[in-house]
Amino acid sequence: MSVIANWVFQSASTATGNGYEYIVSNVGANTTMAISISGTATARTVVFEGKGLVGDYVAIKCYNSTTGTLASQTTGTTDEIWIADLTGLSKFRCHISSIADNSLSISGKVVE
Repeated sequence: MSVIANWVFQSASTATGNGYEYIVSNVGANTTMAISISGTATARTVVFEGKGLVGDYVAIKCYNSTTGTLASQTTGTTDEIWIADLTGLSKFRCHISSIADNSLSISGKVVE
């Protein structure tokens, strides 16, 4: 595996929003992203969203590396690491749909 990119989706965000989308450079390749979520927000909901070659963003399931569960969103209040399979997607983002108190940062590392 080689690191393709490091990406920042949200940087100390204090409000809801889509953040910065990652454009998948090689749609046909097996591409994986490790997503790190951290911050001091007392409550939050982050939705993992992907987009195919056409159409709108849809929620996609990611793997929680701590609990071993699959989910299309997280409401955790502690630091987390999630794994996303980007194979076949053209874009990916981490949408903050709710946040309370303080801030939240989300970054990713893409490997092939």
